Amino acid sequence: MKKSKIEKLVQRKKICSLLIAVVLVSNTNLPMLALAQPDQEQGEDKLLQKNDFIIDAKLEDQDMDEQEEKEIDKELIEESHSTTRTTVNAGSYAQLQNAIDSALPGEPTVINLTSSFNFNGTITITDGKDIIIQPNGAMGRTLTQLQNVRHFQIRKIASLTLEEGVTLDGNHLAGGVSVGSGTNFTMNGSSIVNNNSRSAGGAVNSSGHFIMNGGSISDNVGTNGGGVNNQYGNFTMNGGTISYNRGTNGGGIYTQRSISITEGIIYDNTATTNGGGVYLISSGTSTLRDVTISNNTAVRNGGGIFTSVNLTVTEGTIHDNAATSGGGIFAAPLGA
Repeated sequence: MKKSKIEKLVQRKKICSLLIAVVLVSNTNLPMLALAQPDQEQGEDKLLQKNDFIIDAKLEDQDMDEQEEKEIDKELIEESHSTTRTTVNAGSYAQLQNAIDSALPGEPTVINLTSSFNFNGTITITDGKDIIIQPNGAMGRTLTQLQNVRHFQIRKIASLTLEEGVTLDGNHLAGGVSVGSGTNFTMNGSSIVNNNSRSAGGAVNSSGHFIMNGGSISDNVGTNGGGVNNQYGNFTMNGGTISYNRGTNGGGIYTQRSISITEGIIYDNTATTNGGGVYLISSGTSTLRDVTISNNTAVRNGGGIFTSVNLTVTEGTIHDNAATSGGGIFAAPLGA
């Protein structure tokens, strides 16, 4: 049964798309921008005015309801961890550090936060450890950084998962998560706020595998990527919000690799140069499905999106963004 559900989920992600030419700079070597074709049978018109894109795609094989899809997502998350787990409680920075230091490589360690507390440095997760941090009970827990460093750095094929109700607060000093090559970081409804990295990726700087399943990344400051810097890794966003972040390029997201965003909301981010909401460069094809990108600002190009890669957008809206050139989307030469 599980296999058939997953197969249907794969089928559902097929789209009918219409390739349109977008000429925003004087160069023939532009990236492809594919916008989903509207459902003509229902008399819907494609609106393309000023900086607005209203996209409404007809999907094939829509034989799975929303609840089934959520159940599959939950099953896949649970299967990503082995059945053998160690569970411990932590109500202070020292206890959290000790729990992570004591974790065995390859065996998931679930840490229940019994209270909110302050961070006094960076905790490194390494050597294949699989750490899952969650609140103990229904109340959320906030980990507030008091130093000019990250909350966590993940190294040497290790993994960190922050469950719903966990908030990393940088206290406007630093904070956030550094994700090394070959490592995994997952947000399941958690939040990363008020971080100021003074370098790339105000909230998350990733060269590994970063998955955001809901939650929020907001009020962060960085150079390239006020919210997220996906330098050499993979970034998948399934819902959630990225908002009120500020960066040089990519107020919300800066990426040098292809990304996939489904049902995410990216709004009110600011770039002092290019890509108020999202900044896409380098190679690969990025996909946005049922995404809202609104009220973002770039001083130069691409208020909503700056792209020099192939980009496919299906469903969703891109509206009320502002920039000197390309308020909604600015397409630069491939690889620029």
